Amino acid sequence: MISGTPKSLDDMVNDLQISKGMASLSVRQGVQISLFRKIGISGSKRDFYQLHTKAWALSLNTNIIQGEMMSQYLRRAKKLVLTERAESSIDESIEFFEFVIEQMKKILDQWEERKSSTK
Repeated sequence: MISGTPKSLDDMVNDLQISKGMASLSVRQGVQISLFRKIGISGSKRDFYQLHTKAWALSLNTNIIQGEMMSQYLRRAKKLVLTERAESSIDESIEFFEFVIEQMKKILDQWEERKSSTK
C-alpha cells in the first residue's frame, strides 16, 4: 500500500501472508482513521485500497476529533457522578485529553509548515 499501488484484500493476504480476516480488519480500521481509501478499478468488481495521499495528516486529524469527542463524553459523565473522587478522576482525564489534542494540533501545524517549506 505504501508503494502507491492499489491493493485488493486478496493481494494483501498474499503479499503479507496474513489471514483474510486480519487483512479485512486492518483495512477497515485503516479506512476509519483515513489512512486508506477505497477505490474502484474499472473492469473489476473487487474493492481496492490505497494509502491516502495525506494519510498521516488525516490520521492525526481523526485522532484529534476522537479526543475532542472523548472530552465531551467526560464532561457529560462528570455531571452524573456523585463522588468527589470520581469527579477528580474525570477532571484529570479531561485535562489529559485537552493537552494531547493541543499537542497534536501543534504537531499537525508543524508538519504542514515543514511540508510547504520543502516544496
